[in-house]
Amino acid sequence: MLLVLWILYLHCYCLSVIITLITNIVNLSLSIGVFPSSMKVALVCPLIKKLSLDHDSLKNYRPVSNLPFISKVIERAVTVWLNSYIKRNVLDEPIQSAYKASHSTETALLCVSNDIRHSIDKKKPVLLVLLDNSATFDTVEHQLLIARLQHHMGVTGLALNWFTSYLSDSSN
Repeated sequence: MLLVLWILYLHCYCLSVIITLITNIVNLSLSIGVFPSSMKVALVCPLIKKLSLDHDSLKNYRPVSNLPFISKVIERAVTVWLNSYIKRNVLDEPIQSAYKASHSTETALLCVSNDIRHSIDKKKPVLLVLLDNSATFDTVEHQLLIARLQHHMGVTGLALNWFTSYLSDSSN
């Protein structure tokens, strides 16, 4: 029994040390407005899109970037802060479905189909244009994103510096 209590104590102590260390890293990154360069280095692994595809053809693979765990923790902390900031300042887009709690592709489809049905009921013409935005983030101009954060959302100072740092000089 004593051994079990000792192991439990040691486990809790180690966990509290690790949590404190991770918290300090996150807080340091945010307090100086810099995302650490070492956290931007990704290990890229090719994964086959579907097991039934030809394994010898490179076009059947997609790159998957694996970033350090701490990087993901920092990103999550910023996501929570940014979502809170957006909600508190009423800056969210009412019809946006991506990256919002209780919203998904299903809610987006329900909204679109509802709008189509209402237009048809009112005898209005309907035009639906569908775009594949699966790799949209890869095409976003970072300076434009920084400018929108600053001028349209009011993100300034260390927070803006952090986003600028986060979006610059990533490698794999």
